[in-house]
Amino acid sequence: MIRTLFFDIGGVLVDLHPERTETLLQKQTGLDPDTLRDRFPLDVHHDYERGRLDDQTFFQRVKAKLGPEAHNLSPSAFWQAWMAMVGRPKRTAAWISVLRQEVPVWLLSNTNRYHVVHLLPDYPFYSQVDGAIFSYETGYRKPEAGIFHLALERAGVAPEEALFIDDVEANVTAARAVGLEAIHFHTPEQLAEELHRRGWNSFE
Repeated sequence: MIRTLFFDIGGVLVDLHPERTETLLQKQTGLDPDTLRDRFPLDVHHDYERGRLDDQTFFQRVKAKLGPEAHNLSPSAFWQAWMAMVGRPKRTAAWISVLRQEVPVWLLSNTNRYHVVHLLPDYPFYSQVDGAIFSYETGYRKPEAGIFHLALERAGVAPEEALFIDDVEANVTAARAVGLEAIHFHTPEQLAEELHRRGWNSFE
């Protein structure tokens, strides 16, 4: 029996637009799209999402990796670009308050302090959930098993009592390996059908 739902945020509850961040950084640096993507340090980004870097260090390391073209990139311009990737809530976000009347709902997200502090409070679902597991507070990122074990411990449920929803297949596979039931999110319509099949029918 499922006793807790874990929802990813970006791509499941909220639209993500990394291309907006790229466009703004291109304007600030003059780098072409391919060069910007090649130079952007994913390892630094992942360390930031694990909480190993503070905001200022993350900015400084990204700026250094972007090269001399980023010499005039200011912190304010960078963070404006960083915020631009997070978009409007999806239709699924409105389901949280209804689902929570039947089962506890938690967030389980690879994210960073800046987005959580400066953006997440603007979304109604953030105040409606029972709890949240943010990667930067745990030292882990999905699909690492540690973040799933920690989520289960904090929610007080066994793996077989949890349903995890994510738009990244590797994260879904990792959750299943830990023992959670998991849904690979594609569209709100597909997720609605999956939830209906499991007995939740009142959310829309």
